[in-house]
Amino acid sequence: MEYERLQKIIKKRIGSSQKKFLAVRHDVATELGNAGLDFSIDGRVKSTYSLHKKLAKIDDIEQVYDLLALRLILDTPEQCNQVLGILNANYQPVINKIKT
Repeated sequence: MEYERLQKIIKKRIGSSQKKFLAVRHDVATELGNAGLDFSIDGRVKSTYSLHKKLAKIDDIEQVYDLLALRLILDTPEQCNQVLGILNANYQPVINKIKT
């Protein structure tokens, strides 16, 4: 039963965000390409099990910011810092959610 409940939550939350997510993925790829970076980009939806574990800790779906995520693979730490600068220039970071 819990699995089905979480599946419904994921479907509801992602349904309205899917087009925006694809547009952001495209825009990020374009920006990084324009910067001359060699990168790999992938998108993912948080698994039901991962959502279950996260909700056990925080118990509020509104506090789950990573149901959809982009994964960028670069060659060097310097490129990672360059990409972070590009992303921060184009998107509003959630300050208390930045991991260092």
